[in-house]
Amino acid sequence: MRPATSLDAKITQIYVSSWNEGFAGFFPSREVSNGLEARWAEALTAAPPSRWWVATRAEKVVGFAGTGTSRDPVDPNLGELDTIAVDPPCWRTGRGRLLMDSAVDHLCRDGFEEA
Repeated sequence: MRPATSLDAKITQIYVSSWNEGFAGFFPSREVSNGLEARWAEALTAAPPSRWWVATRAEKVVGFAGTGTSRDPVDPNLGELDTIAVDPPCWRTGRGRLLMDSAVDHLCRDGFEEA
């Protein structure tokens, strides 16, 4: 696992695959688009307290997570797990747990008492 960079914007495919498999039958499916990729590139480069990590397997990115200040409700004292997603073929390999542990740890380090 490592901090994410703007070069990791291809996480869009992981986001879409995870969404489509995890929420099948509950929400409409999503597709990769230039706009969605641009959204992720912007999110990954946001200033702290926004933070993003990627999980890897054999040096390939297979998951990601991000934290920051709560957006709903907007509250500078409340932290938030923005997104966590793991490529479906890598579900149940421990990558999600590592990402969640890192997210919670960094929310605490950033001074959020609640999330």
